[in-house]
Amino acid sequence: MAQYLAAVREPNTCLLAVGFGFNDDHLAEPLLAAVQSNPHLRLIVTDPEAKYKTTNANRYWKRFFELSGRNEDVWFINASFEDFAQMVPDLKSLTPADALLKAIKNVTREP
Repeated sequence: MAQYLAAVREPNTCLLAVGFGFNDDHLAEPLLAAVQSNPHLRLIVTDPEAKYKTTNANRYWKRFFELSGRNEDVWFINASFEDFAQMVPDLKSLTPADALLKAIKNVTREP
């Protein structure tokens, strides 16, 4: 818990909450405080019912949505875990040889 509290106060931090309902005050309250006090924290909330929950769920959902509307770095993605996982790019770095091979395959690929 101490590491979590320290991490959300670090600069250049992004917390990705996937499917978390913000029903645990011990986790949600420090996150809310961190979003309000740490200008370098980005919060991305992913849930299949995010659009509905921003107005019809608990007080944390509503408060994070209000902060998002005031240009705080809080973002909502209306997607299931499976859909969200497909959106995340593969960040594997290509070696120069891999990049050349990929470029050659793209050029020689038949339509």
